Amino acid sequence: GRSGRGPRKVVSGVGDLATVFERESDIEVMKRKIDSTRCVDRDPGAGDASAGAKSGDESGAWKERAWPTRAMPYPIPVQGDEVPLISIPKRPAWSRTMGKKEVEEKEEKVYAEWIKSVYETHPKDSLNFFEHNIEVWRQIWRSLEKADVVVLCLDARIPLFHFSDAMFEYITLDLKKEVVIVMNKVDMVHPDLVKKWRDYLVKKTGVPVIPFWVPRSTSGFVSQHGGVKELIEAIRGCSVARDGARLPASHFFDHAESPREQEDGAERDYMTVTLAGDPNMGKSSIINSIFGKKVVSSSSTPGHTKHFQTHFLSRRVCFCDSPGIVVPKLGVPKPLQVIFGSYRIAQVREPYSIIRYIAERCNPPMHIAYSLENFSEDTVRESLMGPVKNAWSPWELCEAFARKRSFLSKGGKPECHRAANAVLRDVLNGQKVVLCFTPPGEDPEAIPAVLQADIYALWNASAMEAMGQKAWTAEHDLNAIREESDSEEGGSESDEITDSEEEGGEGAA
Repeated sequence: GRSGRGPRKVVSGVGDLATVFERESDIEVMKRKIDSTRCVDRDPGAGDASAGAKSGDESGAWKERAWPTRAMPYPIPVQGDEVPLISIPKRPAWSRTMGKKEVEEKEEKVYAEWIKSVYETHPKDSLNFFEHNIEVWRQIWRSLEKADVVVLCLDARIPLFHFSDAMFEYITLDLKKEVVIVMNKVDMVHPDLVKKWRDYLVKKTGVPVIPFWVPRSTSGFVSQHGGVKELIEAIRGCSVARDGARLPASHFFDHAESPREQEDGAERDYMTVTLAGDPNMGKSSIINSIFGKKVVSSSSTPGHTKHFQTHFLSRRVCFCDSPGIVVPKLGVPKPLQVIFGSYRIAQVREPYSIIRYIAERCNPPMHIAYSLENFSEDTVRESLMGPVKNAWSPWELCEAFARKRSFLSKGGKPECHRAANAVLRDVLNGQKVVLCFTPPGEDPEAIPAVLQADIYALWNASAMEAMGQKAWTAEHDLNAIREESDSEEGGSESDEITDSEEEGGEGAA
């Protein structure tokens, strides 16, 4: 394998859309594996996990229900403020008179120069894992160019971590597209924290910010909850460039019938809404909620969506689901990228440092959340903060979890790596343990510490209440739009993105 020195070469090839990150060195991985036996040093703000009864005790203080979820301070430097902002590669100018090969050669040249400059300007150790595959960037370029309105999707547990100033500027300044921000998965976060993040992002960007979640029930009314309605209204409030002027997006929603036949070379007589953002932001689930049915395959695996896909809500409103993209940033802890879905868990070579990151911060403490029993005889350990009773190391947490779930090899040895990956998937999906963070400069103590089950119940109750409201008027009724779409032949379609949509000359991109 590669040692990790210097930038990876440009990855290209027809249909090669696998996400590619810089590979860590074997030495770095081995150091962290050795460190996995050191006991966890709990963050003082996360609550004391060593006081009171030992693991397994039935006293109220040790039950999972006694440990509320607490917000934590924003954990990384603000890009463009506390650390330099890194640009993203921009598609070079092209025209329909250019051949496909000529367009791709220009793109590869620009991309190679960009990635070289990133590694020459910034030390590799200071960079996060970011996308190295030009084919994925090509999908992003095309999906954003195709868009009339762009919906940027963020994870409500830590929205700014997923927000890219460079991408936002590219969309709004270079491409001159209007943007709506969606904070998805708000049902994992206290409403007070959602409001603080919403206010922060509105002030930062000046665009609408919509809280969104998919209720955890299997109700057929999921698509009618308030988040869907508010998102559609925000999109309707945007403007769309046509014939040198800007039309209100509501025009395309309200006039479902096309007033004229599409002429060759004429501007599109429908609008496209592209959903963009990091991997695992729930873009596909948002589209499914809007359509009221499963039109896009979704998964918690980063990079599940490979090509951008288009689906028509009506004859004049098209939604586009684009692949997730991770842009380069500075000062980002690698564990955060795994915890929040930017890096594929199955590709993690050493998961124990990520388990440590979670265990030092989470409420309830990990061994309580999973009701683990420590098989180690040594229950008092030295840590960076002095002697700790009932101490756990990341390795012991994984070993105990493996025994509890019967993750055992043929010889009966606990499969710790498999156990660690299972825990990481739980954290990614907000199961058992939820990590959430305040906006920069905000005091976490200002956010109420509430039991996670109560937060879920609060948002689901809000969804059910919204379903019973009559404020969603007939002229904006999504069901009516969907029925009109379904009655049209070919009204909904899903495409793998190819250059055929932009063909010119000999097949320009």
